Amino acid sequence: MSSDQRRARQRRREERRLAAQTEAAPVKRSGLQGFTDWVGLHALQIAGGLVGVVLVVVLAYAIYSAATSDTSTGSEAADEAELDDSTDIPGEFHPSEGRSHVSEDVDYSTDPPTSGPHSPVLLPAGIYRDPEQAPEERAVHSMEHAMVVLWYNCEAGGLDEAECDAFVDGLRDKYEDLLRGQSGGGLVVANRPELDTFIALTSWTRLLKLEEYDEEAVDEFIDANRCRFDPEGFCD
Repeated sequence: MSSDQRRARQRRREERRLAAQTEAAPVKRSGLQGFTDWVGLHALQIAGGLVGVVLVVVLAYAIYSAATSDTSTGSEAADEAELDDSTDIPGEFHPSEGRSHVSEDVDYSTDPPTSGPHSPVLLPAGIYRDPEQAPEERAVHSMEHAMVVLWYNCEAGGLDEAECDAFVDGLRDKYEDLLRGQSGGGLVVANRPELDTFIALTSWTRLLKLEEYDEEAVDEFIDANRCRFDPEGFCD
């Protein structure tokens, strides 16, 4: 074998050795290439997580806006009712103090209140003999939902406990249907020991106080003011 043949054979062996080493060596990816491969593999999880975060932020903002903003009445009829200071409507007119939702106690300009910032949670129609169960901030929300609130203080009316129970039972029987209106357009009867008179009737921007029970005056106030201000359409 000539020297040229030996060199050629040796070169071919070297080439085969190098080729074998190249095939056996692991492929090393750059840091950027590895990150790109990871993102591609987890793209759906990443997208889903981002969408979830966006939805949470949007929902939180919507709740915050609803709870803190002074919303419009939503209808021309409600706007007019809120501003109507006519003496033909039973009860004294008191201008609206706003309709924003708050979580703290409110210092109202009238006693009992007739409008203003109030709890996001309304007071459903019904009878509340325990004053602690009828916070005025929730009652104001009920008035925003087209309800009338009848407040009473039996002590101011000269009634003892038994007479007071009988009085409230009579209201329960007389206004049974209105006391069932849970969402709007109903009647709330609430004990208010700090009231300076026997009875006070309130609706949105209206207040009537009575030293003694006057069935005709009470009926007239309820008929005229229940559903008079109905920005959310509970009485439609």
